Amino acid sequence: MPTVEMILGLPNLRKGAVLSRARDLDVPVLVSANCFSTWTTDAEGLRRWTGFNTKPLNNAKGLRAVYLDSAGFVAASIYGGFEWGVDAYLHLAASYPFVRWFSMDHCVEPEIAANRAVVLDRIASTIRLNVLCRNRAIERGIHHNFAPVIQGWEARDYAACVEGMPWLSDYSLLGVGSMCRRAVHGPNGVLHVLSVLDAILPPNVRLHLFGLKSQAAEAVRQHPRVASVDSQAWGTAARWDALKAGISKTDAFCADTMTDWLARQQERLAKPAFTFQGSLALEPPAPRLSPWDAAIAQAQEELRQLVADGELEYDQITDRYVFELAGEIMSSGMDNTERLPLAA
Repeated sequence: MPTVEMILGLPNLRKGAVLSRARDLDVPVLVSANCFSTWTTDAEGLRRWTGFNTKPLNNAKGLRAVYLDSAGFVAASIYGGFEWGVDAYLHLAASYPFVRWFSMDHCVEPEIAANRAVVLDRIASTIRLNVLCRNRAIERGIHHNFAPVIQGWEARDYAACVEGMPWLSDYSLLGVGSMCRRAVHGPNGVLHVLSVLDAILPPNVRLHLFGLKSQAAEAVRQHPRVASVDSQAWGTAARWDALKAGISKTDAFCADTMTDWLARQQERLAKPAFTFQGSLALEPPAPRLSPWDAAIAQAQEELRQLVADGELEYDQITDRYVFELAGEIMSSGMDNTERLPLAA
């Protein structure tokens, strides 16, 4: 059984010791769309995104393989959302023969999605972004190296994302987001998520797990569903090592730290395999709701479906919109609302 491949995360493609070392190491690399972003400051002093600069892609010559990520977590945590749209991202994806370019998506880590309602809203929007990226890729002729991405926090979230993409069997690689801060074990752990996905995905689909930390990467080594993982944790290690040593974090220092870090990760992934067993984690029963809370849940779910179908934008789901629709549901006298699961 093949070992899970470690894809080395790079902060950029600038010429220097880090890029040169990555080329010498002959390993696949992952770069983020954000590293190609260009900005300007307007008359009011506000920083505005102006497009992607594709010139650094000329420096990728000699790298074994290059993957492109849409930078969903960076966009959410730093900018509050994507500064670039699907068309701009597709133009970037078409600018270089990436081995794979991953769909745009909306991550759901707790610092981004504070409650279940936001998690479910962002999953609906992720489904829509995948559909848009896929359709535009077909139109532009770059469909062959497109890789969808699913999102979730609980295992059932990922399952819902898969259900919303009935065309996944067209692709051999599927990205799995919101993995970097996840525990290995437990009801929301990496192993349980993999168990659920393994049971529902088409047999030809393998997985790339974004930003997996070392312990989790070791735990999934040689898992039959997992093709690859990526990490740029060496950057944090370099910053910490330089601080402890009281020296500057130069490009050459980072290149050495990256080399040592990668060797340790590859050693972890090369350990003998073990048998994977299906997880037995159980979900608690849904609480019984008041009629109003049930109407709120119904309204939220209907609006999310509209987002997934492209009839509504993610940022249009406001509290006022939800409350107005819930009021209509209440006034319609639906008999089944009391048993609807609460989404928030």
